Amino acid sequence: MIELTIIEQSVLELLPKGIERKTKTSEISKLVDLSQREVFAVIQSLRSKGIPVLASRGVNSGLYIAISQDELSNGLRAFKSQQQSMSETIGYLENADVEHWHEHIA
Repeated sequence: MIELTIIEQSVLELLPKGIERKTKTSEISKLVDLSQREVFAVIQSLRSKGIPVLASRGVNSGLYIAISQDELSNGLRAFKSQQQSMSETIGYLENADVEHWHEHIA
């Protein structure tokens, strides 16, 4: 059985099941009196304990617990896309010439 902290339990209770009922991080933040950054940390902790908390992005963004393999697969696809973009960004920055980049701009 998974042990949750009091704050993890509080956040978990506010997370809706299913993408159709997603909620904003800002709403959870207000209800548990945590910053949004702290809520994200709790969400990550819940994920590390095997709870399938996903986030949809865009106009109708929000957090939810996946209730089907399809929801989980779709949520993972978004994370994998973000991971690929972040890997590209890391590559660009690792190859950046910190001292002379401005000399190459026309």
